[in-house]
Amino acid sequence: MYSFYSRLRSSSRYRLDGLEWYSTALWHLQREVELSALSQELLVEPENKKRAQTWIVLGNCFSLHKEHDHAIKFFKRAIQVGNVKDINLIFSFLGNMINKLNVFPWHV
Repeated sequence: MYSFYSRLRSSSRYRLDGLEWYSTALWHLQREVELSALSQELLVEPENKKRAQTWIVLGNCFSLHKEHDHAIKFFKRAIQVGNVKDINLIFSFLGNMINKLNVFPWHV
């Protein structure tokens, strides 16, 4: 799987579709270096900040580094940008972060 996305990113650097799923896989595999590199790579292009996938990748990265407050901020930004096909994915990530922090939704 890692090699598939690596080849995809090298052949089409501006394609962001599916990166939310790839970053989730990296999060589950605890691949901090790859997830951090992907996050930094996405922030280079200003246009990427207008895409929910970028903010999901950042949220997954910060979640993996146990910085849940920042992860929540990035997942909320992904919702605001809102151009992802599966909005339920973002709400799942956000709910997971809220659960980890043991805060009530009205405090977030």
